[in-house]
Amino acid sequence: MHKLGKILGISGVIGAVIVVGNKIVSLVKRYKENADKYYAFFLLENEWLKLKQMEVKIADYLLDCQYKKIAIYGMNSLGEALYRELINTDVEVVYTIDKNADGLNVHYCDVLKPSDELPPVDVVIVTPFIYFKEIHKSLSKKLSCPFISIQDIIYELIEE
Repeated sequence: MHKLGKILGISGVIGAVIVVGNKIVSLVKRYKENADKYYAFFLLENEWLKLKQMEVKIADYLLDCQYKKIAIYGMNSLGEALYRELINTDVEVVYTIDKNADGLNVHYCDVLKPSDELPPVDVVIVTPFIYFKEIHKSLSKKLSCPFISIQDIIYELIEE
């Protein structure tokens, strides 16, 4: 019996190590995904800064594409920066869309939820570009306009 107790005790320890190890692996994976996401945001913001230094304007790009009335999806730092860049241009931000619209303290424009009625616009610019496919898939059922990511706009302008 004494030997059986030791075996059961060791088995319990091994099981606990496996459970804890799996949790650690899961945490590390989630932290790496977040780090990759924020690194992609950093790189994009760096390219956007280069555009600003070269005096290249996103509004000119949008107008060249005949996008005069737009919606911005995502009011994170990129969405706010895009909104500020388009103030006092011929591009009208008709509204913004954010799944956390209720929790946002935005006084300068209408913030709608993806589930709200979304008025027609010429284009939706998606600022959380990492989730572009999912956002496009869900909103294209409600809007028939083109969807572009802020990443595509900035990298296209850098290449010109």
